[in-house]
Amino acid sequence: MSSSSTISDRVAPVSGRLGLRAAVRSGVLVISLTGELDLCTQTQLADALDRLTHGVTGPVVVDLADLGFCDLRGMAGLMSGFGLAKRRGVVLAIAGLSPTQTRMWQIAFTSRVPAFQQPVRYPDVEDALDDLAPG
Repeated sequence: MSSSSTISDRVAPVSGRLGLRAAVRSGVLVISLTGELDLCTQTQLADALDRLTHGVTGPVVVDLADLGFCDLRGMAGLMSGFGLAKRRGVVLAIAGLSPTQTRMWQIAFTSRVPAFQQPVRYPDVEDALDDLAPG
């Protein structure tokens, strides 16, 4: 993967309410979400994450900084997609959680999912890249 290549062609269209952009930055696959992640879009997200991370050998960061809305079902879809990728050995991280999303994550997953199965959380993509970029 080159540092500026776009791989969005590996993703089937997600819902019109959920946008997804994928690009490799500094050797890390960054998947940025926009729009709404909820009951109606969670399955599409999990499927897209599964397709995008298939065959990936480096780290993956999912960026939620520009996600306009996310409910608990959306978080569940995100966790489902992370679970599929993790079973294939992909290193996963999440960046850009809003304070509300952070609280939802803590309530829904921190107490129920062992820490080693959760993606590492970063305040933003730049912090994630600083930590995860090869070299």
